[in-house]
Amino acid sequence: MNTDKPKTLLEVFTDPQKTDEVTIRLDYIPKTSELSLNKRTGIYGSRPAEKKAKEEAYYACISAGIPEKPFEQASLHVKFRSKNKKWPRVDIDNLNSTMKYFIDGFVQAGVLPDDSVKHLRETHSEYEILAETNETIITMKRL
Repeated sequence: MNTDKPKTLLEVFTDPQKTDEVTIRLDYIPKTSELSLNKRTGIYGSRPAEKKAKEEAYYACISAGIPEKPFEQASLHVKFRSKNKKWPRVDIDNLNSTMKYFIDGFVQAGVLPDDSVKHLRETHSEYEILAETNETIITMKRL
């Protein structure tokens, strides 16, 4: 796996006093045409976009220096921000499914033991249309 920080990773928010949360901010919205589970072909994780999404989440967690212990139970909050006024036509379930590869990166980094409902207990998505910038903000919190 490449050890360079992904170019699209804008920030990793961490507070040394707060080890129960990690938030990453990406400067794009995942393309449903590249990451939708409806369009999967070949071997899992074999498409470049899938690998990129997983690596971005993995390196964000590693660069944050967390976790000391995996989150035994966690919640996931994703905020998609789009400056495109046509964006509301995006199929929401396809957009939400793009998070699968980012969650896999959290698991690979050791934030979660695995991505089953035993550990990932809640998910929430939020959509902002006509935002100032295109971005995706992903927050994983220990419950």
